[in-house]
Amino acid sequence: MKILISIVSYREKELLNTVKSFYEDASNKDNLLFSIVSQDDEHPDLSFIDPKCLNYHQIHWKDTFGVGWARHVAQKAFPEFDYYLQLDSHMFSEKNWDVKLIKTFNKAKLLCENPVLTCYPAMYRIEEDERIIGPVPTNGCSDVSHLNWSKSVWPVQRPMTSDVSISNYINAAVVFSTKSFVDAVPYDPDLTFFHEEVALTIRSEAAGFTAVCIVEPIFYHFYGPDRLKAGRQYNPVFGLEVVEHKNLGSIKNDVYSSQVLRGQTTGVYAISKDDIEAFCKKNDFTIKT
Repeated sequence: MKILISIVSYREKELLNTVKSFYEDASNKDNLLFSIVSQDDEHPDLSFIDPKCLNYHQIHWKDTFGVGWARHVAQKAFPEFDYYLQLDSHMFSEKNWDVKLIKTFNKAKLLCENPVLTCYPAMYRIEEDERIIGPVPTNGCSDVSHLNWSKSVWPVQRPMTSDVSISNYINAAVVFSTKSFVDAVPYDPDLTFFHEEVALTIRSEAAGFTAVCIVEPIFYHFYGPDRLKAGRQYNPVFGLEVVEHKNLGSIKNDVYSSQVLRGQTTGVYAISKDDIEAFCKKNDFTIKT
């Protein structure tokens, strides 16, 4: 059962540690396919992975087209796989994460026919180059109920108590499902950072998939405030006026993203107005674009 692991990074010092963790801590290394997109000045050595199981796309950070483009490239790396795992580039895993994740997915299938596992992962921080878990010990569920959403607002996070729980929002830091999910909801290469998750969530639900929150920690995430403390908070969306991105229009394409969320586009990545309205009505959710 092959798992395609999609990791895209932007000027990320944790990328090597992230890939090593998910490789070394897996129970079945032979079942892993790594698709890595590194957007940086220098790119870490990933030669410890069998070349047949690694697609490594390297690009200078000034040449990137943005997060949607990078995730799109990563998804297209391998034609055949069984499961798809999308991760942020600043994460690490528990031992036997692959067995635990598939076990959780099978539990989620008792709740719905086509689950997409997601969560706000438990946190880690870095002190003197050492990874320290906490203080948040459990995963959180994304919630957009009663939310007026704009590109500068993220869903609230709420704690969960059961093993798995139905959610109404997909956090792009953790996405796990079958290949059928990738086939039905391929990544839109033109979406901006701020519109990525809400569009993915609505498209997924329209395609018949249900977001399910992973409650028991399997992964840990290096969050913004701690990244700032460590001097590692880089994002191509912020401070674009003072950095030399060559494809600024693609990275900051708010016009296109707003059209997507108003149901004004066509093609494989489009969202119909009916699907947008249905999602908003179900969750008492208002999109401001």
